[in-house]
Amino acid sequence: MTAVERKAMILQRINSAGYISIKDLAQEIEVSEMTIRRDLDSLERTNLVKRKYGKAFSVRGTSYEPTYEERALQNRDLKAILGRLGASLVKDGDSITFDTGTTVFAVAENLTQSHNLTVVTHSLNIVDLFKSSTTIEEIIVLGGVLRREENSMVGDLALSGIQNFYTDKLFLGVGGINQNLDLTEFNYDDAMVKRQYLTHAQEVILLADSSKFTKTAFVKFGNLKDVDILITDKLPPQPFLTLLKELNVKILIPHQHG
Repeated sequence: MTAVERKAMILQRINSAGYISIKDLAQEIEVSEMTIRRDLDSLERTNLVKRKYGKAFSVRGTSYEPTYEERALQNRDLKAILGRLGASLVKDGDSITFDTGTTVFAVAENLTQSHNLTVVTHSLNIVDLFKSSTTIEEIIVLGGVLRREENSMVGDLALSGIQNFYTDKLFLGVGGINQNLDLTEFNYDDAMVKRQYLTHAQEVILLADSSKFTKTAFVKFGNLKDVDILITDKLPPQPFLTLLKELNVKILIPHQHG
């Protein structure tokens, strides 16, 4: 790995998590802490990161949202694994609400051959995926204003449309989960759709890889107490783990689930 590639990996990891310790970076990238410090010196001189108390912090604000295309390229293998686990919870005949987002999309990719599903969504990517499937019973597309960055429908029409349906399952994405267990998103309009979704599903299934914990995006739309099942790649850190158990949130991790 070249120095340029290593710095790009460091920057991506910091921007994804919000912050990370120098020790953890060195372990993940398998180089010395001295090498990480030199790379961070270079990144800090160009105002790409900040350092404090042995940690490197992203300079991006809480409202900064990576593009859908950027997120689709990040952790692709992991998202595919989480998507398969999410899809395994679906039964033929279920009614399902699909949020937007790349990990939720990975769930949908594993359901194109499922039978008699009724789909409710504001994600045009989900609609495009399912439109040619002959086994999906019905696709209900919420109206509204097109949010081009996410290829989704938002606004008052989308919010009022959600109120007409109660589905069996909601597959939900999240920008970040903070220490108060708040579910947060980068964009206000997206967050309002998610907030409405939470009250119109029998079972809420949150897909969040481990990088989402201790990360706070711009807008709060819910709390982990609103979630029934959390699908993630490893056990959340404390105090999240204890609080999740107190809330009776079921945690599913791929290598521990079938």
